[in-house]
Amino acid sequence: MHFAGSILVPKSASDPLKYYLNNTVRSRTLIEAAVRAGVPRFLFSSTATIYGMSEVSPLHEPLPRQPINPYGWSKMMTE
Repeated sequence: MHFAGSILVPKSASDPLKYYLNNTVRSRTLIEAAVRAGVPRFLFSSTATIYGMSEVSPLHEPLPRQPINPYGWSKMMTE
């Protein structure tokens, strides 16, 4: 299970590269290590912010992904 990551939206806007490094690049490294170790299942905790300002409620996975900040983009890229 992967629940770690940087989560503060204002900080993601002021330092987006930090968020891409931590949330996307380092998650990829973790997933690669899990694959190499033969981990059969991997649970990733994402966020509803990948859907942006959706007018649909409740949100569901087939909705278009429209992140509006670096935090949302970093989580969507990791998915």
